[in-house]
Amino acid sequence: MFEEDGVKIVSMNSMHRLITISLLYFLALPVLQAQSTPLPQLEQEVLAIAKEDHLPTLELRIWSPQDSLFIDYHDSMVKNIDTYGIGSSTKLLVAVYILHLVETGKLSLNDEVGDFFKPGTGSSFATITIRQLLHHTSGIQDYTRHPEWINLVMTGNTRTSFEERMRLISPKLLPLNSFHYSNSNYLFLERIVEKVTGDPYDVAFNNFYRDQDLAGIHLSTAMDTTPAFFGQESTQVSDVTTTQETYGYAGDVHATSSELLRFMKKLFIVPTILGHGALQQLEQMVSMEPMTIPIGKGTIDGYGSGLMRLTFEGKVWIGHSGGTLKYQSFLFYNPQDSQIIIALTNSSGKHYNNSFVQRLVPTLLHAVTSQ
Repeated sequence: MFEEDGVKIVSMNSMHRLITISLLYFLALPVLQAQSTPLPQLEQEVLAIAKEDHLPTLELRIWSPQDSLFIDYHDSMVKNIDTYGIGSSTKLLVAVYILHLVETGKLSLNDEVGDFFKPGTGSSFATITIRQLLHHTSGIQDYTRHPEWINLVMTGNTRTSFEERMRLISPKLLPLNSFHYSNSNYLFLERIVEKVTGDPYDVAFNNFYRDQDLAGIHLSTAMDTTPAFFGQESTQVSDVTTTQETYGYAGDVHATSSELLRFMKKLFIVPTILGHGALQQLEQMVSMEPMTIPIGKGTIDGYGSGLMRLTFEGKVWIGHSGGTLKYQSFLFYNPQDSQIIIALTNSSGKHYNNSFVQRLVPTLLHAVTSQ
């Protein structure tokens, strides 16, 4: 253990006792009340939060037809970065790609898993549809909740192959057509894409976004050496740069905030990625009860095809959020006022999660909603 500016940096061995990994980390966070100001004064408030909570880096973009704001903050002790992992926000980009395959006739939302591969003897996975995978209504349990997976994350040795990750999935289904957030759904989509395209899932994904002139959005299976930090408490922070996670279609996209803003504009503002019918499918929601997520005074309570619905101060936002051992992300669009918020940080753990999800994000939403 060593100390920088009163913040203790603990070893990975010490950190093992502190961590329970979950991409839905924010379900257990306390709800804090946001107090903020309109957009012109927002920059000072955001920087104050970042400094008070010792965020290592924070990149923020707010855009509307009338105004915009860009903040690129990093602590003086931390190397600045411009490309971030976006965790579960990856699911939105994957769902867009899947709906493109539907639009072009390569897939149907009613296609079943068994149409593409045999998911294993004794399982009930074969009749699950692509629609159910996208909506998390398949009943497939989450391999990232398996104790073995959590231990593998902590030792930097997570499994990368479909078969290794598949082995961690219980054959017992949860209630079908009820919402149960599970990264395993997007693992199945990896294999389906490979069968349809003939390419590795990451190559197929990256080729699609390159063709959309969004090559800065990249799904990587290589070792991620971006500096990253994990903090359960504000005074006890671990450097987790060398820890390796592998989530594939469930959470492995890396991108810059500028490229993510271009993606959101191409998807929602001047739609060029998907046609009207595919966008309607993207936004067709199921209830997330009982797994709703508090965001300040708001709630994420609906899930479409890789798309969350957030209601905050009377306004509806759609997009996705994400969190891993290393990163947190927030990508949301307000259709009523054509506003976009993108926030990225290379920090996670209880302290940083509270700062990002229940302090920073509500502040941003309140300021933008107040415009």
